Order: sequence, then structure tokens, then C-alpha cells
Amino acid sequence: MRRQLLPANARASDNTLARLALALAGISVIGLGLLGWMASHPETLPPPDSAAGRSLLRRYLQISHQIWFVLLALAVGNLIRCISNSEPEQAPKEPKRSTLASVSRFIRNNPPVDDPLCCLHHRHGRGHNLSVCRHDRLVSGSD
Repeated sequence: MRRQLLPANARASDNTLARLALALAGISVIGLGLLGWMASHPETLPPPDSAAGRSLLRRYLQISHQIWFVLLALAVGNLIRCISNSEPEQAPKEPKRSTLASVSRFIRNNPPVDDPLCCLHHRHGRGHNLSVCRHDRLVSGSD
């Protein structure tokens, strides 16, 4: 079995994914280490109900939210880059239509609805003789 060569953008994407997984694993190990250290030395942190504890919590939340926003922006940027670099799939070519032709085709395929009050009146037996609504024509089969 011969090894197939991947396009350059697929290899770059795999390389980026591997680096991202490695960075995530490293950050997780550091976080677990800090968690273990803080669990064994709780006296180094101020009590949560003190002014210093509330300040520390507020600062922690501010930093953690900023980090997540940066990571979200990087992920969106990476997705946009991948989408713009990818080649579109080949769809069957349809002849280009003008906007007017597209609008007229839409109107032809989706005719406007007759007066909805007319249909409501006819359904409930309170009809009037101004016009025959589309509902009646469809029910009678004359349309």
C-alpha cells in the first residue's frame, strides 16, 4: 500500500492541530500542579469573604474571561482562515440568472396569497360575493 501525499494546507492544518493539542496538554498539567499546590497550602490565599479575597476573585474572573475571549477570537480567526483557504466544492454549473429573472421565477413558483379574510369567511360560512378565494379554487380543483 502506497502512502498518499496530502496537500500542503492539510499538512499545515494537522501541524496546527498537533501544536494546539500539545499546548492544551501543557496548560492542563500546569493548572493541575497549581491546584495541587493550593490544596496543600490553603493559608497562602486570603479568606473569600474578606476584601482581599473578593478582590482576588474579581481579578481572577477578569483574567480568565479575557483569556477565553482571546482564545475565542483566535478560534474564529482560524476558522475564517481555513474557510477562505479551502477550495469550494464543484457543484453542477447552472447558468447565471439576472436578479430580475430570479425574482420573476420566485413569484411564478410562489404565487401571492389571496385575501386571507376572504378564505376565513368562506371556511366559516360567512362568505361574501366579492371574489372567489384561492382556497375555494384549490378545493374545487379548478386551479
